Amino acid sequence: MAKRYSKNRAAAARTRAAGTVTTTSQMQQGRLRVYTDGACSGNGFRGAVAGWGVFFPDGEFANMYGPLQGVPQTNQRAELTAIVMALRAALTSMAPAVVLYTDSQYSIKCLTVWIRGWVKNGWRNSKGEPVANSDLIQDASNLLAQLGKRMTLHHVRGHVNDPNNDEADRLARLGASGRAQQDIIDLSLNEIP
Repeated sequence: MAKRYSKNRAAAARTRAAGTVTTTSQMQQGRLRVYTDGACSGNGFRGAVAGWGVFFPDGEFANMYGPLQGVPQTNQRAELTAIVMALRAALTSMAPAVVLYTDSQYSIKCLTVWIRGWVKNGWRNSKGEPVANSDLIQDASNLLAQLGKRMTLHHVRGHVNDPNNDEADRLARLGASGRAQQDIIDLSLNEIP
């Protein structure tokens, strides 16, 4: 049986150990909660480096992070990559409801508002130019469609002391630092005496 920890200690322990603790509180309620974030050092400048992070506060999956692949290296691409990674994991969940929290208004608007016009205009923006990040937006949109009504997106304010969003941010910064997911030891907290 898992030891009881304070919420913050448990979150940090799961991340450090890439734990896969299954708690009963959220899963009994039938929902999977996931927090995503992206980070970019030097955003908008040559030499920018970005990373993404995905935090599962209830431990159904191991937390994930990594450096953003390809170019351009931007905070928006990192945010969308985190969402894509979280949605891929959510597809494997048996939870009847999935709630994804992000502090990226840009990502939410891309996936819920602006996408309608872009699809109608052949993935061109209002200036007639190709939509930035359309590859990631389309990936996320396809995954959302597969999840259907199980999926809910929620905006959370960033940097306001929300421990779950702070943990997703910390993971994204780890990814931006160049550390890869395999740097973490896979250990289940359920197996700790």
